[in-house]
Order: sequence, then C-alpha cells, then structure tokens
Amino acid sequence: MSSAPPVLEVRDLCLRFHTDQGTVEALDGVNLRVLPGEILGLVGESGCGKTATARAILGVVPAPPGEITGGRILFGGEDLLRLPERELARRIRGRAITLIPQDTLGALNPVFPLRTQLLDVLRWHPPEGDGGLWGLLRRYGRRWRRQALAQILALLRQVQLPDPEGALAKYPHEFSGGQRQRLLIAMALLPNPVLVIADEPTTALDVTIQAQILRLLRRLVKERGTSVLFITHDLGVVARLCDRVTVMYAGQEVETAPTAALFTRPAHPYTQQLLASLPDHRKEELEGIPGVVPSLIDPPRGCRFHTRCSQARPECALTRPPERLLAPGHTVRCHLY
Repeated sequence: MSSAPPVLEVRDLCLRFHTDQGTVEALDGVNLRVLPGEILGLVGESGCGKTATARAILGVVPAPPGEITGGRILFGGEDLLRLPERELARRIRGRAITLIPQDTLGALNPVFPLRTQLLDVLRWHPPEGDGGLWGLLRRYGRRWRRQALAQILALLRQVQLPDPEGALAKYPHEFSGGQRQRLLIAMALLPNPVLVIADEPTTALDVTIQAQILRLLRRLVKERGTSVLFITHDLGVVARLCDRVTVMYAGQEVETAPTAALFTRPAHPYTQQLLASLPDHRKEELEGIPGVVPSLIDPPRGCRFHTRCSQARPECALTRPPERLLAPGHTVRCHLY
C-alpha cells in the first residue's frame, strides 16, 4: 500500500433527493479513497449510488432536488464541498478532475467537427501549470492554435486513433463506438488531470473492443501517473483493470480491498454473493441474490443489506456496522467481524 496521502478522499458523504414520492436517501455515509497513480474500482448493482458519488465529487448534483447533507470531499487536502461554484469550475471540474462518460455519442456535440471540440477543451481548461503560458499564447491566435493542434495530434496518436489528422475534420457520427470512446479518453486526458472519473465507459462496447480500451486506458494512466475512479457493475472489468475495489450496496460502501484479495477472500456477505452470481461454465445453473434491492425512499436501518442477508444478526437492523480492518488495505462493514 502506498504511504502517500490520497489524491481524493470521500468521508461520510450523505446525499438525498427530494421527489414527489418522498426523500430518496441516495448516499448514506459513503467513504472511499483514491491513491496517487492507482485505479480504484467502484462497483455495485444499478442504483447503488456509484454515479451519484461521481456527480457529488464533480459538484454537478442538481439542487434542487439534490442536497448534500453531510460529509467531506477532500481533493489534494481541499474540501470541494466548501469551494464556491466559480472556483470549482475554474480550477477543478474539467481540469484537475475530468470525466469519461458512458454515452459516447451524447457526450460529443453533433454539430461541430472534432477539431473544434478538442480545441475548446484546451481553450477553457488548459493543462495545470501552463495557465500563464497558455494565457499569453491565446493573445496570438495562430501560434496558440498550432501548438494546441500539435498537442492534440500527439494525444490522438497515443490513444491509437486511426488517421488523427483526417479525424480532426470529422463529426462524431462518423466514428465507430470504439473510436468515440478513444476520443473521450483523449479529451479527459488533454488537460493533464490529477484524477479521471470513468463512468462505465465500456458498457456499450463489444468484448474485443472493450479489452482494447481497457488496455489502452491502463497504459495511458500509468504512463502519466494519473489516478482513476473507475465506476462499473462488471466484475470482469474490475479484475483486469483495477488496483483496488470499493463495493457499494444501496447507497452504502460495504467493503474495500486490493483487487486480488477481494476476489480470493471476499469478507462481506454481499460481496460473497455478488461474486458467486458471476456466470461460470462449471455451474449448471446461475446463482442469484435472494430478494430485491430496497427502496431508497424508505431504506432499512442499519446495514441496508440485512433484508437479503442469510447471515444477518439482530444488530444488523439497528446500527450500521463500523469499518473493520481485516488486513492491510482490506476493510469491511459487517457485524460478523
């Protein structure tokens, strides 16, 4: 485990949404840490709060109906929840922290060619540390444009986009899904961020293209020393890509461990059942987790998994378990420990 302070630390984050049906308790005291140069996987079933966590980190929770009711989001030691919106937009969002979204076509503007969109990224979010130089060059349009295009082409070659020079004149619909995913990776890395949040970026890709994108992403972030928060529900992707994993269930984090330890020694009953439900050619029938995910409008008290847990104890329905350290880097929230 790295002794360096975390790039990102989320502490006891609570988020709710006020709706016509009631108040949705989307996040209930979520904790996670992203270390320098690592890829942390954030996994769980749909609706468990993975994307809500990412939106809170980026400061794009709509208010109303969203409301962060507690916790801290420390980035480089600075609490993002206390930053004014203007400062967050100027220094952090899209610059120090960038996003690779899930919808490749919807994330790109259909009416502008790629050249215009990539230049806009550098125009509004120049690389950290280059603000003075880039601000000076911006006064001289042609010179700035030449240097910016040279940087863009170098990155497009890094992400292995065919014919980078010709690609700059194309529109988003002229690229395949895998090529658009490479473009979004390039756009996220263009400002030279400290942290990239990847929100299920390979969900819509076939398995061969998915493997290429994962290898490419891992190589690029390791070369650049960038940290990644990789959001997914695919445990196969986690096994191939991530250094550590945080497992979420119904708005609570339940276990965090190095990837190898999570797959060989899962501690929380939910993690155990989640891994047991993976398809296996040696199994005659697929296994599932009994019951359904509880409504977050009126969620269960204590550990929210206790309504589906075969090992639940009376105290599981009363109080949320504290975090227990099982091994270096391996923590779990469960009354069994």
